[in-house]
Amino acid sequence: MFSRGLLPADTTLNAELSETARAQLAARAGEYGIELSNLQRFSPMLAAQTLTVTSMAALGYPSQSGVEQYFLQQLGSRRVLELESLEQQLDLLFSVPLPVQVEMLESTLAQLDDIQHWLEAMVIAWLSGNASELDELMQSQMGESDGAIAFGKRLLDERNTRMADQIAGFLESSGTFFVLVGAAHYPGPGGILAALDARGFKGQQLLAD
Repeated sequence: MFSRGLLPADTTLNAELSETARAQLAARAGEYGIELSNLQRFSPMLAAQTLTVTSMAALGYPSQSGVEQYFLQQLGSRRVLELESLEQQLDLLFSVPLPVQVEMLESTLAQLDDIQHWLEAMVIAWLSGNASELDELMQSQMGESDGAIAFGKRLLDERNTRMADQIAGFLESSGTFFVLVGAAHYPGPGGILAALDARGFKGQQLLAD
């Protein structure tokens, strides 16, 4: 991640940001106990990711408590088949044009005050199986510029199509597969479920009491 997510040696993160964003960045770094100087080589995308993950952990959502960690503990002798590689994910994040990265970091900085409310709404939608609400909450964080919309399509819709192709291959085989995908990839017209439905595979949502 660091090999891809650092700025060129002749520039700094502050040099790419507006005065308002620089002040917000300094305030957040101080709040989260991050040395501001340590962020100066970070690309805007890596800085946004760092602030988001740190903020979520501070609110009681550490990355090691994710659903995927629970299922990895149940793995036993089963094989893990990747729907996409780590390299593909890093390419997606850090191939975004710098102006769009700056926009996304500035949007992240502006939204951090509301992140607790947004996370709580996400958890409630997920626990209640409200796919349309989950999709709406995700879309609300994507931004409205052409660059942000294009990134959102790459982040979700295009990946969903590729993953649906692989899942369809599993369904057409004789094996038994358990597929674990982040909740944001399921709902909406561009989601994996819609893509599988278009391929003739009908899914059923299961709800717990």
